[in-house]
Amino acid sequence: YVCVCVCVCVCVCVCGQMDDYRRMADLGCVLEFDQFGWGCSYQHAINYGIQYPDDFERCHQIKELADSGYQDHVVVSHDIAFKVRLSKFGGHSYDYVWKYATQYLKSIGADDSLLKAIFIDNPARLLTII
Repeated sequence: YVCVCVCVCVCVCVCGQMDDYRRMADLGCVLEFDQFGWGCSYQHAINYGIQYPDDFERCHQIKELADSGYQDHVVVSHDIAFKVRLSKFGGHSYDYVWKYATQYLKSIGADDSLLKAIFIDNPARLLTII
């Protein structure tokens, strides 16, 4: 028998901790950037001391990780968990990340190989392990 361990670290609540992200990736973790389209929550910031990065910061973190050679350790998600996130109810819906985050990533220098890695290759690799 072969035991395969996968560690996916959700990177939603830590702003500016790129050295920590690199150390986790060096250990083999996949870094999952979540909650695209949510914006910042003052409630969480005040009640729990959590500062969410905005979509621009997430994109810059992803690009910085890719520039450092970690593009095979990054996946993204929009985290559609509530019906108010669907377009029918006024939210961004499922195509938000693909339509907007990819455009912004390209505008800051991401190439097609990075987009293919984080949207196609890395998720496919992870889903075959599970």
